[in-house]
Amino acid sequence: MKKAFRMTALCLAMLVVFLAIPRPAAAAKDANDTLTELRSVGGLSPLEEAIYRGLMAAEERIALDGFSADAATVDAALQHLRNSAAELFHVGTSYTYTHLDGTVTTLLPQYTVTGDELTAARTRYLLALDAIAESVDPDWSDAEICLYLHDYLCLAYSYDTTYSVYDAYGLLTGGTGVCQAYTLVYSALLFRFDIPVTYAEGTADGEPHIWSIVTLGEESYHVDVTWGDPISPGGRDFGIADHENFLKSDAAIDATGHGSRVNHGGIVCDDTTYDAAPLAGIGLAAAFVGEDAYVIADGEVLRLSDDLTAAESIYTVDAVWDAEPGYTYADSFSGLGSDLDSFLYINTPSAILALDPLSATTATLLEVTDGQIFRLYSTPGRLHYLTADYIAPDAFVDPRSATYSLPPRVPPCTDGHELCEYARIDATCREAGTVYLQCTVCGTKATEQTERLPHDYASTVIPPDYGTPGYTEHTCTVCGHTVTDTPVDALPPPTAAEFSAAVDAVRDADTAEEFLSALAAANGMIAHLDGEEIAAELARLDALVAAYDARAAEINADFGGALEDLLRMDAGLYTPTLTLLGVLILVLRMIFGL
Repeated sequence: MKKAFRMTALCLAMLVVFLAIPRPAAAAKDANDTLTELRSVGGLSPLEEAIYRGLMAAEERIALDGFSADAATVDAALQHLRNSAAELFHVGTSYTYTHLDGTVTTLLPQYTVTGDELTAARTRYLLALDAIAESVDPDWSDAEICLYLHDYLCLAYSYDTTYSVYDAYGLLTGGTGVCQAYTLVYSALLFRFDIPVTYAEGTADGEPHIWSIVTLGEESYHVDVTWGDPISPGGRDFGIADHENFLKSDAAIDATGHGSRVNHGGIVCDDTTYDAAPLAGIGLAAAFVGEDAYVIADGEVLRLSDDLTAAESIYTVDAVWDAEPGYTYADSFSGLGSDLDSFLYINTPSAILALDPLSATTATLLEVTDGQIFRLYSTPGRLHYLTADYIAPDAFVDPRSATYSLPPRVPPCTDGHELCEYARIDATCREAGTVYLQCTVCGTKATEQTERLPHDYASTVIPPDYGTPGYTEHTCTVCGHTVTDTPVDALPPPTAAEFSAAVDAVRDADTAEEFLSALAAANGMIAHLDGEEIAAELARLDALVAAYDARAAEINADFGGALEDLLRMDAGLYTPTLTLLGVLILVLRMIFGL
């Protein structure tokens, strides 16, 4: 009978160990679809591809034992993915790995978001990219698409002066980011239009920096979106999308303060076509009408060639702005916007004009009397303009920004929209859900909110202790949200007599469960009693515990060695082993009536 008990206990222990062995996280059923939709990087090595797919599936353990890669090679692969795959915004910067004889066998990444939260974040990320990409005309040249997206990011987002947002998702949803975030978003957008893009790393004015390298035809060029989006006090950065670092050769980018440069993959940017092109000296954002790009410089509106290498003047703004008392500026503060289809928009000090780029005729769109208009720019469907009292040498005085809504490109339906769902973020117990709708006729978009789900609470009763009240703790099994209620008064201080009775309960216990429960109750009293007063009872308690431990050791000694060998077969189970041994000992004690 004793042998049968031991075999039962051993089998139970082996089952517990087997169930505790970590399993690789299962990939989502639509993993391939998700990869196709989110992917923004190509040309990966087999090692980088394996890591990429594991990270996209948020796997806890990514097997790399088939690549014979050392730690430095794996580190380099991860760094490349971090710099080029914008969709890996959920991957943290820290990671560990296991290795054998210098070869990495398993990568263990750290994720900042997983599960349903990652699914929702990916939806928001894709919707944000869609909102930018859908305004790109597929008939534009690759150079024009590069220009439009460069200027869009400069106008719509701002540099993160807290230096805390490095990922594409953070920039797209929060509006600010550092150079890595700008570079990742720019790459993700260009990838959608099959424009080859990678990156360069180095320094900018002595600080670590990263920027893009795009390939047009057979030649590659540097594009630094971050440096195109300056930070200027007093509103001086309004409407600015500087092109000093747009489509530059190696020599030209180095000359603007980019040092210690390393072009990823050894790409050489030796073509100087754009180093002195018309855009080089233009600091305001471009505007597009139809298939053409336009820029403005010192009041001169220029139409750019499809490859952006030439320009022709189509209109000149004839206006004078008041500066600080006694000074004026001529033709310096006109901005440029467009509706993407028919008209350019320019500003004088007192009005916004609609300019037909084909006939070079203008009509007044909007007049202002509250100060002067200093610059404007456009985003799809809107004009943004700045008014101020006047301009001092370093800042606009009392700047005030405003927007003007342009007519929709397709008139909205008059008899009601035919709305169709095109995206959804499911509700959770953390936040409400969102259904994204779009009219199949006119394209008008709308959203509907769905109610937040109720929490699924599991309750735990925390009993009162001596001097500490008890309570019931309710923890959501989905999100971890915790609330407490049902307070219970603290227990009164124990007496020496009560402690003696507790020791008697330990002595009289018939099973391991009763023994451990009575021992816990006795131990809980000790800190609240005078040690000298209960010294004799303490000694008696210590003797009972010693006798109990000796009996347990005697029973466990017969098969403890074999069990230890079993549990230590996988070094990765070392920490769970300690817990499992504790469970096993408790099972043995219950079986043998300790």
